[in-house]
This record gives sequence, structure tokens and C-alpha cells, in this order.
Amino acid sequence: MSYPYTTPFNSNFANNPRSSDSTNDNLIKQLSENNSVYREKLIELRNKSDSLNAELFALRQRVTTVHNTSEIQTLSSKNEELQKLITSLNNSIEDKDRENDLLRKKVRDSDLTTTDLETAKVVLNRLQTKRSSLTLKYETLQKEFNQYKITKNEEMKKIMANVNYLQKMVE
Repeated sequence: MSYPYTTPFNSNFANNPRSSDSTNDNLIKQLSENNSVYREKLIELRNKSDSLNAELFALRQRVTTVHNTSEIQTLSSKNEELQKLITSLNNSIEDKDRENDLLRKKVRDSDLTTTDLETAKVVLNRLQTKRSSLTLKYETLQKEFNQYKITKNEEMKKIMANVNYLQKMVE
């Protein structure tokens, strides 16, 4: 007996048409759970982004008052922490991408409706967009930090030259 929603490659579906519905229901449930996890991750990423933005604002505030090299070292360590955080976020996004790829394969194999597949694609696209956004923010932070470091080093050289000049004048 043949059912319109069976596949020739899955004998379980051919023998028991209800197992296809059950499998689809399980996959839809798993997709829903994963979507909840993704939403939580997105909220966490948004909070991290807000935190990074607040920290960037604080760093920008400090830039106007920084006048010594020890402050540059402190900012450098903060930059390293930010790099580690971005790396960690990218790794977690890559892990979720791998999980999503596996789910996509299961979705294709179980003949879920195109609407469910489109929903999964939308979630994937959102995660990839968020990842791109975080990468751009990180690159911007890195450029700003490097420019700040160059500017402060030049200022320190000028100050040291003035100090040396004044010492020579005193002698």
C-alpha cells in the first residue's frame, strides 16, 4: 500500500504512516525548543552587545582624560578581554549553526512543510546577521583602539621630547 506522504527511502514511513506525523511533530517540537534557545542566545548577545557598547562609551570617556602609558596597558588588556569575548560568542554561534545544519538535514529527510523550513532559515539568517553585526562592532572597536593607541603614543613622544628639552634648558 502506498501513501502520498511516504518516501521510498524510509521503510518505517511506508509501514506506518503515522510515524511520519510523529517524527514531524518531534522535529517541530525540537525546532521550537531550539528557537527558544536561539531567542535566549539572541537576548544574551544583545545584552552582551549593550554591555560592550556601554564599556566602549566608558572607554571613550576615559580617552579624553588618559595621559600615561599605564592607562594604555589597561585599555590593551580590556581589548584582549573583548577579543576573547567576541571569540567565545563566535564559537557559540558556530556551534548553534552546526546544530541548525543537523536540524535542517533532519527536516529535509522527514518532509516537513516548507513553512517550517522557512522558519528555520529565518532564524539562521537572523543569527548570521547578528554574528556579522558583532563582527563589525568588534572590528570597529579594534580600529578605534588602535587609532587611540597610536595617538596616545605620539602624545607621549611629544611630552617626553618636551621634558627632555626642558631638562636640557635647565642644565
